[in-house]
Amino acid sequence: MVGLGITGFFFWLIFRDVDFAEVWAHLREANWGLLLAAVAVATAGFLIRAMRWKVLLTPVLPNSSLRNRFAAVNIGFMANNLLPARVGEFARAYALSKVEPIPLSAALGSLVVERVLDALVLFGILFATLASPAFPSSDVLSAGPMGAALKAVVAVVTALVFLLVLLLAFPRRVVRVAERMAVRLPRDLARRVVDALESFLGSLGVLRSPRLLALALLWSVGFWLWHGLSFWLAMLAFDIHAGPVAAYFTEAVVAFGVAVPAAPGFFGTFHYWANWALSVFGVPAPSSLAFAFGYHLGGFIPVTLIGLYYASRIGLSLKDVGSSENRVEDAVERERPGAARALAGRDAHRARARGEAPPGTVALRLDAPAKVNLALHVLGRRADGYHDLETLFQAVDLSDELEIRRGGTDLELSVEGEDAGPLEQNLVLRAARAYLEAAGPAAAGAGLRIHLVKRIPMGAGLGGGSSDAAATLRVLDRLFEGVVAPSRLAEIAASLGCDVPFFLASTPLAIGRGRGELLEAVAPLPAAAGVVLMPPTPVSTAAAYRALDQTRAAGAPARARPLAAPRAWDHAAALAGNDFEKVVAASRADVAEALAALRATGPLLALLCGSGAACFALYRSQGAADEAARALTGRGGWRVLRVRTLAAWPEVARVKA
Repeated sequence: MVGLGITGFFFWLIFRDVDFAEVWAHLREANWGLLLAAVAVATAGFLIRAMRWKVLLTPVLPNSSLRNRFAAVNIGFMANNLLPARVGEFARAYALSKVEPIPLSAALGSLVVERVLDALVLFGILFATLASPAFPSSDVLSAGPMGAALKAVVAVVTALVFLLVLLLAFPRRVVRVAERMAVRLPRDLARRVVDALESFLGSLGVLRSPRLLALALLWSVGFWLWHGLSFWLAMLAFDIHAGPVAAYFTEAVVAFGVAVPAAPGFFGTFHYWANWALSVFGVPAPSSLAFAFGYHLGGFIPVTLIGLYYASRIGLSLKDVGSSENRVEDAVERERPGAARALAGRDAHRARARGEAPPGTVALRLDAPAKVNLALHVLGRRADGYHDLETLFQAVDLSDELEIRRGGTDLELSVEGEDAGPLEQNLVLRAARAYLEAAGPAAAGAGLRIHLVKRIPMGAGLGGGSSDAAATLRVLDRLFEGVVAPSRLAEIAASLGCDVPFFLASTPLAIGRGRGELLEAVAPLPAAAGVVLMPPTPVSTAAAYRALDQTRAAGAPARARPLAAPRAWDHAAALAGNDFEKVVAASRADVAEALAALRATGPLLALLCGSGAACFALYRSQGAADEAARALTGRGGWRVLRVRTLAAWPEVARVKA
């Protein structure tokens, strides 16, 4: 509501002395060819932003996909256009983390660095236009309201640049001072500021490299020069011939001006500052406002539609995008312990001042999803006894549920639901012990009560135990505020099992190589409906590998079939295959019958789950999957489970007492 009020105030300022009919007349007389050219240039700028982002991500993610970066950029700007509270940067970081193996704090940090560089370049453009001979030098700019406003803009921007230079020169010192000041702000605002500062510290790799910093600055200069061209073309579309200096001056003023909080989409602030900037060059208000409305709306529509498309493509709803701020902030406080410490210290101090106990999280919970393998190729046995694989992991919504609560001095595990085998052999306990050992003094003497609700059958090839182990690592990392480095977490995951790294990475679709621990995140496909058939007797993974090795020793060669990232479900179906199917089906008639029964229902694809015993099929529609499930129920002694593929990973949630 506050944003809407600010937008309304700016529109009142704009139209108090201007007749909208005049503005409308200028809009109708616009050169639509030039305006479309301006919109095309502005929209192409989002591709330049995505290309620049690669440089900023290089220290943490050197091989990110241009398509994934472009998708995230558009999702972020779409969020700013449609949702309140300027969640765009958080949405952009969150979207990238869904399609690339990057910590959320690192993604957000790269965007903080991007904003710092943008501010520096925009100040340079503002200064260059002010110093240009083409800039107006009449008395109106040195006295009166116009001169005062211009001097105020220059003073504010100069102060901002001074702070940015200090931040670049002494990042850690400036951040710590800023954090001590920020924690005095209201909780939500303090959290946003502190998390941004901590994320910035996590992205200093670009600033430490002169080459990367120079490249990032060059890309930033190139982007804003390109973007200014769209301003110039749009001005010409409305018969404003004030020249390129006016275009770049307006670009810089608008870029700083829209930082003022307002309604989604920069309505009001964009128009006010564009009108003000062009008035410096003597452009009449009806013409400058026609430019502002035409250019703003022309740029608003394409990026919003592109962002909505990519959000649906990776399985993000507007609700998911809107909640990205909380998800990113939670991740930053987990991955950057300094943020959590600063905010916790603030809350504890205020609680003590009120005579209350310091606040804390009682317990955390997380769904641990199962997986299927859309493709699984065993390439050969290694010297260490393991096998090299190439597989396409896909998470599904069949999930166990894990809850961890701090308390006592012992490590306790309770399990309900599906048989999970002997407790002492459970991967949850092994994962918890490995994490506590890696955490060292930070977890000394910590007692944990872990409760696991099992829904994923054992021995099915669905990765239930591996998913539980990864969920344990994620929850403990959140509970202990990220005291274990991400690289060490990855090592622990790999030591617990070949599938655990996939579940820890929390990307719904990924290509796995090596033992399965070398992951390449793939843009998620839209959620698809499926059916899982579970024969009554599990399959031993070790026995399946032995049977496959014996078959190949008898002359059947290992296939080396490179996997590509599927672009659609039809493409995924073309890639589908599982090297275990023939050897498992040869020794297990019930598995062979389950596969045949699934394939008789006309699915998009039907395969063995991992090394078995479960089999699964995916369908083109929910109705087709439901019909297949009904037809298969009660046959062959199988359990029939209805599933959907995941396009987004479950998040850690707080549990109230």
